[in-house]
Amino acid sequence: MDHITRAGGMFNTKSSGLGDVSLTALYRFATPDRQRVHAGLGMSFPTGSITEMGVTPMSAPNEVQLPYPMQTGSGTFDVKPSLTYLGQADSWSWGGQANSTVRLGENDQMYRLGNVYAGTIWGARKLGDAVSGSIRTEARNWGNIDGASPVYNMMVMGNMVPTVFPDLRAGTRVDVGAGLNVLLPHGVLEGLRFAAEATMPVYQSLDGPQLETDFSVMFGLQYAPPH
Repeated sequence: MDHITRAGGMFNTKSSGLGDVSLTALYRFATPDRQRVHAGLGMSFPTGSITEMGVTPMSAPNEVQLPYPMQTGSGTFDVKPSLTYLGQADSWSWGGQANSTVRLGENDQMYRLGNVYAGTIWGARKLGDAVSGSIRTEARNWGNIDGASPVYNMMVMGNMVPTVFPDLRAGTRVDVGAGLNVLLPHGVLEGLRFAAEATMPVYQSLDGPQLETDFSVMFGLQYAPPH
């Protein structure tokens, strides 16, 4: 994260590591031909760190605990329900999904991140026997932090570091994306699927100084053995 101080100076902080790991189960409802509805229920485990350390101009040469957005995990067990619909025709497919992340309890730093609520709709069209293109819109809203880490008390009292204020972490973003999907239907790699999608925000409202999103690119690889 690049920082600009009130005096106009600049400095950089970094953190890295494993984030929270999720496990999700899906259940498919009985649906008409070429339509599917899945209910999902997941659990996120607090495998990511909430005590990442780094050096700032005020702490140099000592390390201090970095602010909330520099932590790689939530520190809490989180429930992740979802509901997905998919419809298909000869050349077209379409669908939508609603999902959320609901935090359970507080972590050992005496706070919990805000809940996340998201919804997306998409449409795709075959461009050939093995290739399809897609467009997608996603809206996402996340809440402020409930509670606060006592590690940041002095910084909050001194009104020095806005990224440690728990009431400045909420926001809303709407993304639009375009994707390409390639499925290999024959040969030794039959059943291998490659997907790529690029998205960028068309609306973004953040409650305070946060890491806004300029664009994102996702690549995926999936293999389903032929029947």
